[in-house]
Amino acid sequence: MKSSQFKLAYVYREYLFQAAELVHPGPNKPLVDINRIHNSPNILGLILSFYVSFAISARKTAYIAHSRETLPAVVTMTEAIRTADPQQKISLITDGNPSYPAGIHFMNEKRPQDLPRIEHHAVIGLQNLDQESETYRSFKQLIERLNRTFKFHVRPASGFKSDNGALSLVVLFATHYNFLRPHISLGYRTPVEIPELQNISTIQGQWIKILSMSA
Repeated sequence: MKSSQFKLAYVYREYLFQAAELVHPGPNKPLVDINRIHNSPNILGLILSFYVSFAISARKTAYIAHSRETLPAVVTMTEAIRTADPQQKISLITDGNPSYPAGIHFMNEKRPQDLPRIEHHAVIGLQNLDQESETYRSFKQLIERLNRTFKFHVRPASGFKSDNGALSLVVLFATHYNFLRPHISLGYRTPVEIPELQNISTIQGQWIKILSMSA
């Protein structure tokens, strides 16, 4: 082969995302005051236990599909590192979606020059056909396991009527996963232990306590 047989092409991308677009969305504040509902707090705790913790079906009507383009990737990765020490060396492991390297390039462009650059490692496909995939596949498998757990808890919802409904269930799932669900790998402890929950034996009681603490 001769070098004259090949052409070198450059791709230039400029992302003009606004600061407001990079904020991780949260559910709207409900109009209902849970302190004024007609049922007892125990009933509310049972509903959250069955619907969120045990994923028992409560059927909705529509489905919501979000894109995997660069902006959602940037929002997701920004939220993932939000609580990290600014001087911490950060490595993000993703699949082969091209939105991730593009998003990390954007984040590094906006990152102060005195902070370390965000590193990116892509795990491609289901087989280790390259050294990077082999080195970092175990991290991607952790996320795939979390995704399966998440799907188990949201599948009974059968879709949502609005983005707000989807966001609300995500917040409830994150509360369950981080504060209420014992993890085998942590010796049957929760990732974040709340002292106020230690002496409450029922899952519905723990839900009620978290609601009262967040009110």
